[in-house]
Amino acid sequence: MLGYGLKWLHSDQEFMFLLLLNMIILLINAIHSVFRIRVDPSFIPKIHISIVHGN
Repeated sequence: MLGYGLKWLHSDQEFMFLLLLNMIILLINAIHSVFRIRVDPSFIPKIHISIVHGN
């Protein structure tokens, strides 16, 4: 649901929010890879892909 909403963001503030959210996701992925924590593999890629294609 979040991914669809991100496609409608256009202002500079919202674009900065996208970049910040993307960095947070990358950080979470790094932490998970370091500590080998298993998470639901479906939600992070969807958000990440929507951000990449939303820009």
